[in-house]
Amino acid sequence: MKQMMKCLLLLVSSLMVIPSAATHLRTGQIQIKHLGNRVCKITITAYTNTLSDIRFGDGVLDFGDGTTMRTPTVPNTVRPDLGFGRGMVEFETYHTYPALGSYLVSYVEPNRAAGILNFFNSVETKFCVQSFFTIQSNTDPYQSPTFLTEPFFKSEHDNEFAQSFAAIDSNNYLLLYFLSVPLQERQQPIPTYITPDNTRVNPYNGLLTWNGKLNNTSLVGPYLFATTVYQLQGNTIIGYVTRDTQVDVEYMEHRGWISDTKDLDDNNKLVILPLEEDSVKVLFNMSDPSSTASIDVVSELNNVPGVLSYEVFDSTYVSGGASIKAKVVNVNIKSVPAIDRDKPYLITVRGTMQPDYSKDITYIIYTQEAYAQEVEDFVTGLEKKDVQFRPHPNPVVRYLHTGEAERARVLSVSGTLLQDLKPEQGTIDLGGLPSGIYLLQLDMPNRETRVFKFNKH
Repeated sequence: MKQMMKCLLLLVSSLMVIPSAATHLRTGQIQIKHLGNRVCKITITAYTNTLSDIRFGDGVLDFGDGTTMRTPTVPNTVRPDLGFGRGMVEFETYHTYPALGSYLVSYVEPNRAAGILNFFNSVETKFCVQSFFTIQSNTDPYQSPTFLTEPFFKSEHDNEFAQSFAAIDSNNYLLLYFLSVPLQERQQPIPTYITPDNTRVNPYNGLLTWNGKLNNTSLVGPYLFATTVYQLQGNTIIGYVTRDTQVDVEYMEHRGWISDTKDLDDNNKLVILPLEEDSVKVLFNMSDPSSTASIDVVSELNNVPGVLSYEVFDSTYVSGGASIKAKVVNVNIKSVPAIDRDKPYLITVRGTMQPDYSKDITYIIYTQEAYAQEVEDFVTGLEKKDVQFRPHPNPVVRYLHTGEAERARVLSVSGTLLQDLKPEQGTIDLGGLPSGIYLLQLDMPNRETRVFKFNKH
């Protein structure tokens, strides 16, 4: 079966006659801001293909309270800084909700790009994004997480992809990041979607990485990913935003890669206590010495005087007999009393080889050593907030009971998706899973998402 799928993908790649430029929507997300008295500003941000004649709009925005609207057509803002044929659209509207509570907002519009390789018939599959939020009081200043960086859309053939989904939260909620399955309709995942090989999102710093392969094969063409940023208050999800992103894998004559000189853990964690400081050195390396590049440092700490400083310079070194050119940045972080808090800060360093090929690396900064970086059991629901069911047994040897869950995803504690399963009679078979500690993400029929930690013996 695996060999058959590989052959089919090769056939699709070689016979593709409709380019990915045939349709217009590449990336998108919805963000919500509560202005008071249940009045919310809802913003749809979409990154577009300006070479298409189709414009954003005439889609269905569902407010999650039983009401919908059809969006108007909105012209592109051309964004040459994002690459040739790239643009962006923002559509804003205001909505008054009937009561306090939680709501799921979604936007659906035809169609996705043709020829996306990790699911079937993409050109006939609708583009859909959704976000969840909670209004806890009439004066609650709720706001969705805000992504630190804009997406990029190009990756090298047979090389690792690394893009940051790091976000900031004005509410000071804890943020956690997980892979999602892209949607074709509100609350309807794309049924034929295949997560590319070794794709992971670090749950703490939001860095998505991928080894560039699908079913152990490197193919040129477009791929689709989705990452969800959850806002946690205690063990309850107050809100989330999902960014749906298309990435085009291309053959490139010269390569670029990002690295650093700091020996850190898998989360790139730095603990910098008040009045202490630390630094990291990041290199964006290029195999072609004639290439031009830039390097950017993005963080909410940029807005706090005296905390974040950095110096960018060019360097050349020899590796394996080849001359390597690098754009280098030394980043210094000083912890001052104004930034002391129990939640972490994120810093993303992005290297870009002109005009539009990028790679990211993200660091997580703590100012309190006692703050435990642990994923707790959490639950979100539009109606209920208590967790009465837990997967069992835990520890598990083979069969794990998942209750009424419609879908079960097993992840490593660092966020790598290991198994994507459909339970049979409320049970999943974990017999082939090595012993260890894992995360289990369950999609429940009442529109809940639950995540649990479990031990496999």
